[in-house]
Amino acid sequence: MQNHQFLNYKKKKQGAMLASMLTVASGNGVKTSKEELLQEVYQLELKAELLNSEVQTIIGDSDSAKGELNKGLLDSEAPTQSSPHMNEISPISAIDPNNKVIHIEEPIFATPPLNANFAKMVAILSVEAMGIYLLFYGLAISIDSCGFDNIQVNAILLGLSSMIGYYYAGVLEPFPRIKTKTALFGGVVLTTLINYLLATYLPQNIIVRIIRAVLVMVVTNLILCGLFCNFYIYASEVFPVTKRGLGLGIAVFSGKLLSSSSSFVKSYCINIGIDPVIGFTIPSVLALIALRFAPEVYPPKKSSK
Repeated sequence: MQNHQFLNYKKKKQGAMLASMLTVASGNGVKTSKEELLQEVYQLELKAELLNSEVQTIIGDSDSAKGELNKGLLDSEAPTQSSPHMNEISPISAIDPNNKVIHIEEPIFATPPLNANFAKMVAILSVEAMGIYLLFYGLAISIDSCGFDNIQVNAILLGLSSMIGYYYAGVLEPFPRIKTKTALFGGVVLTTLINYLLATYLPQNIIVRIIRAVLVMVVTNLILCGLFCNFYIYASEVFPVTKRGLGLGIAVFSGKLLSSSSSFVKSYCINIGIDPVIGFTIPSVLALIALRFAPEVYPPKKSSK
């Protein structure tokens, strides 16, 4: 049987390839015949086929082991999330027995499920956004009546205090979020109360007016910058990735919706004889109450390296 296979192999290897092989052999000083050379090449190829068979056996055993491992991975529970709010299953990658990568993912446009905890956080952040945005736009439209009588001076004070405020907001990053929010909203209410007392019980001379202008256009605006930064940082920390856009979008929408009524709030406050800033600060008091129900978030500790 082996001789018959060798004869078939011998017929296939005639021609130019044999001629070149013999030429090389004779050039190296090796005296051999066609028959001996063919027999040697045939034996080498038999050994190669045997080695290839052993390799395929090893690969088959390895693929079987991979299949059992992947089956165990897919049957096991989903990995624990790093945050208590991250209750979605993360994408899983596995390798099947045919050595192909399998991606098991959520649908790209899936609507995140609404649960009680998510709705609670949206409600809290919505009240916070109302306090921030109404005060922000209220100061903007009252720039001619709050602070100094000169609108250009008021605009310069607002611009400079905003630049300083957004810079110092980074100083607040290492502190707990809710405690920081509470202190900032408390500062807004306190400055508004001081401004009201100054306007009600003191004669409106130049010194009192300067103090009131600085309180409204500088101090309140500085606090407002810190609230803006803290608001977006906190929202990114409490919402999971798949719900972050939806939760933050609803909260900002609520704030923008209320801020669109800032001109009406100003007109109403003027008609009843009170400072418009007081009307703009009322949502900040509600935000202080809402923050009592918000979970605290502590920033990660910096490495000692």
